[in-house]
Amino acid sequence: DCVFWMGDLNYRVELAKEEAQRLTMPSADDVSRSGFATRADYDHAALQRLLAADQQKRPQSAPMRAGFSEMPISFWPTYKLDRKSGYARYKFQHRNRLKQTLRLPSFTDRVLYRSVESEAILPVTYDACTANALRVSDHRPVSATFLVQVSLPSMEQSVPSPMHSPSVWVGHRRHWLRCPGTVAEISQLLLRPRTNGDGVDGGLEPAAAAASSQEELGR
Repeated sequence: DCVFWMGDLNYRVELAKEEAQRLTMPSADDVSRSGFATRADYDHAALQRLLAADQQKRPQSAPMRAGFSEMPISFWPTYKLDRKSGYARYKFQHRNRLKQTLRLPSFTDRVLYRSVESEAILPVTYDACTANALRVSDHRPVSATFLVQVSLPSMEQSVPSPMHSPSVWVGHRRHWLRCPGTVAEISQLLLRPRTNGDGVDGGLEPAAAAASSQEELGR
């Protein structure tokens, strides 16, 4: 069995406000005083510091106790974004009818997974969405893609049918493609380099072209 847990899990970053501001919205003086040669070096160190203070990675958090895994995070905190700035800044204050409270930039939006068999799920991509059409709240949504191995029960006990052998289901455009084989085998097939007529690398081979032995099962 495979389980995916996704949404606003509401785990926060445990830092002082001043440090969180220096990490997420540094001034030119903050960067120059840090000792890093470039802004890129500063940002890399800042992201690692934020991740180290992430509550969800604590051993006592519910996802960790339940045995869930997560792909490495390479994106910035997804909350709380300032919508008036075009999502270019974080908003540290939240005001309701009674009071104003502090909100530190945090990785509240997550995609977690677990499976009974360790190789049943192969994580592929994990990132925050930056499309303008998805800017509907003070959160930045995240997305993840996986390859999942599915074993279908055989209808004939005596002679196993190829249609019910371990398979991977791959979404390609508007179709689902059934790929006989294991997750590891299919991932290598789908990511095989494509060459043009001159033998020059032409990018990644499309799923439909790479898996020549696949059977298309309809829309």
